[in-house]
Amino acid sequence: MVHPHTLRPHTTMADSLSALLERSRQLQTSTSLAAVDLPSIQLGLDQIESQSRRIAGRSLKEAGHTGNA
Repeated sequence: MVHPHTLRPHTTMADSLSALLERSRQLQTSTSLAAVDLPSIQLGLDQIESQSRRIAGRSLKEAGHTGNA
């Protein structure tokens, strides 16, 4: 097995991340979903946690359980 760093010894983590970012941008602009107007969801961590607890509580109630998750 060939170690990845032996193929490109001068590749750094920053280079890899830059390449990943560039591929992500290319994918984002080339997909058909880019043409669809999707709503943006921007929640804070506290909002995500609150919604997660609420959903977990509903799931427990629907399953017939009581108590904390």
